[in-house]
Amino acid sequence: MDGEIFKIKNSTNIEFKNSTLFIGSSEKIKSYTGDRIEFMGSVPNYNMPEALKRKRLSNNTGFGLNPCGAIEIQLDLPANEERELVFLLGEMMILKQAINQ
Repeated sequence: MDGEIFKIKNSTNIEFKNSTLFIGSSEKIKSYTGDRIEFMGSVPNYNMPEALKRKRLSNNTGFGLNPCGAIEIQLDLPANEERELVFLLGEMMILKQAINQ
């Protein structure tokens, strides 16, 4: 994590080897995971991912996981209120270049 940007160093995918993937949000990131099994479950259910049954994600990343990138934000909206949300997904060989562009 770097501020409100969740960074993932790609060390395995041949096409994007050693690039950095990033996920950002206009809202504070409450929690995150780099583990697809934690997010989807050991038997994926795309209608109800395992992560939606939890209070928060583990903030766990690293080698040996089934890689993915998922963030959780908290949003409290009173009835009839609107709010604009922004999510950023990207990949760059040098992350600082992406952030400064």
